[in-house]
Amino acid sequence: MAADNARDLGVQILDVEAAIRADAPLEELLPLAAIQQRAYSRLHSNPDWMTEIYDIVGPDLVPIVDLHMEAKGELVELTPSTNTELPAWDIIAPASIDDLLAFYREAEEATGTPWEYLAAINLIESRMGRIRGLSSADAAGPMQFIPETWDRYGDGDVFDPHDSIVAAGRLLADFGAPDDMAEALWHYNPTDRYVNAVTAYARILELEPRTFRAFWGWQVYYATTEGAILLPVGYSQDQPIDVREYLDANQ
Repeated sequence: MAADNARDLGVQILDVEAAIRADAPLEELLPLAAIQQRAYSRLHSNPDWMTEIYDIVGPDLVPIVDLHMEAKGELVELTPSTNTELPAWDIIAPASIDDLLAFYREAEEATGTPWEYLAAINLIESRMGRIRGLSSADAAGPMQFIPETWDRYGDGDVFDPHDSIVAAGRLLADFGAPDDMAEALWHYNPTDRYVNAVTAYARILELEPRTFRAFWGWQVYYATTEGAILLPVGYSQDQPIDVREYLDANQ
């Protein structure tokens, strides 16, 4: 759980960033990644803690913290917190770290789209493929393609991580990647906030590629009137379900 004060939160962030850079085994890193995900959310809710956090993590990590805060801030503005129902999704285990990195690299080699941006999109759109279900715009798959866009860029199964990631590389390259990533991202999702969020997470991966292993461990949280609800692997609903009904049944 994320700490409820600046000093302890700073130590949590420092611990996970140290584990990332030490290539800690996954069994050690993943519990820290879960804390990392919540810690940056907690920090976003307490901006007055920033000065103390900076002092604890040190100047080398300040740019990383700032990029996390930028991405989180943009995504919060994009995500409604007025939901009273949880979605009709299945939450599944993602493809392995090695497989996903191979898919990103294949797409980069074929299209020129930097792997870091593909990973950032995968993180934002489906938590690396954990979400299996349709969005409100009928987008599907780990990279969230609407049907007409998939018809243009897809080859294979929209729900297959390899096929979806390579298709995303094609789309982005068609609209400017790698030379103009902002323009390419705008055509992926035409909002400045989305462009900024993807760019911030991609920049983190550029600065420290090993962060991908922590991002891979981030879980699915769904914003509701009852707060952000964790949807664990194994969550499965054929129809939207009332948040209170779900919480009462799972407490």
